[in-house]
Amino acid sequence: MVLKVYRFLPQYIDLKKAGIIDIVPSYTSLAIHFNTSCELFKQPNAYDNFIKKALEEAHSYVPMEHTIYVDYSGQDIDEVCKTLKLSKDAFIDLHTGSYSIAMIGFREYFPYLLGLNDKLSLPRRDEPRTKVKKGSVAIASGQTGIYPEDSPGGWHIIGHTDFNAFKTLK
Repeated sequence: MVLKVYRFLPQYIDLKKAGIIDIVPSYTSLAIHFNTSCELFKQPNAYDNFIKKALEEAHSYVPMEHTIYVDYSGQDIDEVCKTLKLSKDAFIDLHTGSYSIAMIGFREYFPYLLGLNDKLSLPRRDEPRTKVKKGSVAIASGQTGIYPEDSPGGWHIIGHTDFNAFKTLK
């Protein structure tokens, strides 16, 4: 539902004219960044009718598709497979599939990907790393993520990708 509203509002509201600077989706909410000239500043419920319409309307949004090749040689892959009681081939078969982006966050352009097979769900690592390399593909808490830059991180590193179009992920 969040993504329906996120995609709908810019189609029906001139965001710049309305004083809306940005709309950022998360799993369960939208953060609407606005300036003081925006109706939302004066009337918090100013766009309720647009949101209601967005939720009721049928949408024909066609998402952008990406193919992301993964080298499953991440530093945690063996430990992950052992914990999950899977062979590496079985893990790869279960991990390979179709995902959708639930939100971009944590770091700029870090995609939280939904679609991870339930059999691969693990909690975050007990101790986060101070540096995870750009392009690392990782899993945690029922999600897959791809690190768009070197950064700290607490997910299980299962592989690496050369995919570098993080700014186009929507």
